[in-house]
Amino acid sequence: MSSTNNTQDHHDLHIFFFPYLASGHMIPLLDTALLFAARGVKVSYVTTAGNLPSLLPAVSSAAANGASMQLLLLPFPFEEAGLPSGCENTNSLPMTDAAHEKFYNLIQLLQQPLRQLIVDHRPDFLVADELYPWTSDLAISLNIPRVVFNGTSHFTICILDQVEQMMVNSRDDDKPFVVHEIEITKAELPKVFHYPKIALDMFREASNKSYGLLLNSFDELVPEYVERLKTDGKSRRVWNVGPVSLRHWKEADNGKDDKGIKAWLDDKKDRSVLYIAFGSECVFSDDQLREIGLGLEGSGRDFIWVVRGGGGGLDTIGDWLPKGFEEKVEGRGLVVRGWAPQRMILNHPALGAFMMQCGWNSTLEALSCGVPMIAWPLHSEQFVNERLIVQVLGTGASAIEQGVKRSIFAEQEEVVKAEAVKRAVDRVMGEGGEAAEIRSRAEKYKKISRSVVEEGGSSHVNLTCMIQELTKVAREKKRETSY
Repeated sequence: MSSTNNTQDHHDLHIFFFPYLASGHMIPLLDTALLFAARGVKVSYVTTAGNLPSLLPAVSSAAANGASMQLLLLPFPFEEAGLPSGCENTNSLPMTDAAHEKFYNLIQLLQQPLRQLIVDHRPDFLVADELYPWTSDLAISLNIPRVVFNGTSHFTICILDQVEQMMVNSRDDDKPFVVHEIEITKAELPKVFHYPKIALDMFREASNKSYGLLLNSFDELVPEYVERLKTDGKSRRVWNVGPVSLRHWKEADNGKDDKGIKAWLDDKKDRSVLYIAFGSECVFSDDQLREIGLGLEGSGRDFIWVVRGGGGGLDTIGDWLPKGFEEKVEGRGLVVRGWAPQRMILNHPALGAFMMQCGWNSTLEALSCGVPMIAWPLHSEQFVNERLIVQVLGTGASAIEQGVKRSIFAEQEEVVKAEAVKRAVDRVMGEGGEAAEIRSRAEKYKKISRSVVEEGGSSHVNLTCMIQELTKVAREKKRETSY
């Protein structure tokens, strides 16, 4: 099924884009697909009906402007999993490990429907999320190359590759590995590192069998790690084409005033507001949320705090907020329930810092806006991203002080106290030398990240080279099959 009108098929290259069904994966891969479509590539973005509302406006707009772009839908196997209708991405799941594991197992059932779509539409390439390792063998069986889309940085990939080689005999979750002067413990590694080794082998082998690696990053971020990734003995093709979200910055500059937030920011001084948001899938205890609230209250700073609620959700926010909190911070503090226009907020001159979970999309958005970060990693590869932000780029400080238990498993983490929250805010937003240096480095990466996507910039050139290479491969393949 296509949700947009097909344009006349005059393109030499047709690519399927297949994201993992989570906002943090679907949005950057959609932004990436739109970049290809804007260059004249025929694009098919593969998803499920439940995800159409969030994707259709951008795809319809691209198609209306002449891009050859369509949405193709896979049936979602609700009955096999016992899930309610409409539960088609991780944002709609309960915030528990069991629910996410069940969902991950469920989407393995998308293999046969995807195979049929490929047979029916005959794309030249499949760009599939790294969390679908089975798409490598599927692509090989259908004689089309697969490109892996990895939603993190080349730095993180290199660090995790090295840690994987070092941890064969490691049983201690708290003993640090030292990789290129970066220390990280097993407790801070993505959950796949805690599973039997066969799981890591599966992802690595699937990547090695693929045609190349597509990243939402840019060459100038940490150049030495770009080279490590390209020359690690695996003969990888690596294309950095990010930050892909910069396609939206003009829209963010002139966007609608959602929930009155822009008007509220317009009344604040430049670089005076702290923005706190931990993504769509964070899990904090009520005690931790209460300590964050007390830390914000004690900081004396203006702030916007986006919350999803405590253990019981948005309806229970009043149960864990410090007593009288909203009255005490009235005028300088804005508590936003649910969703907030993050790109607009980060792009506003009043923004002074961003307290965040170190997800790669948010990290790139902050870098693109020159906003210093207060790093509070929670899961997946976020603890490695934190090392990049704090130790390598120097564009932020950690919210979790030394000696506090850190882990991707929420039940193992210690509560970060209000005083530590306040200290982290002061380090990044204060008037001292450290804060000034962080701001200066953040501004430097803003200039770099925006220049790389302009014509002649590294990401712009990388995208051009990738399209040219894939087009050449597709033409040669068609020529061979025509004889």
